[in-house]
Amino acid sequence: MNQIATFLLCTAAVFGKRLEICIQDKFEEECHNGILIVTKAWYGRMNSKSMCLNNQDVSLSPDKLCKKDVTKPLQTDCNGRKLCSIPVYKLVQYEQCSGVLGYLELFYYCQEG
Repeated sequence: MNQIATFLLCTAAVFGKRLEICIQDKFEEECHNGILIVTKAWYGRMNSKSMCLNNQDVSLSPDKLCKKDVTKPLQTDCNGRKLCSIPVYKLVQYEQCSGVLGYLELFYYCQEG
């Protein structure tokens, strides 16, 4: 197994399922046999190769790649619930890059019980 595959496997084991959600979309998840747990979340521009940047200038300089940790607000809204639905546009209050739309990167899992 190469280093990238090993890193991704370890990340999934620690943080849970990874989603990248664009500004016009929403995070919506239902845990049928348990409750939702958000382990980590960021809003901003984490990667110049994001699927969310297909209509924007992707020749981003390092000063245009920035993010804000939004784990706590998403945990407040989602943790311990069977269903969570949050429009990503509601996170623009955490925007760190002026004039550039961000997106949500989120790790979560469903805890059975």
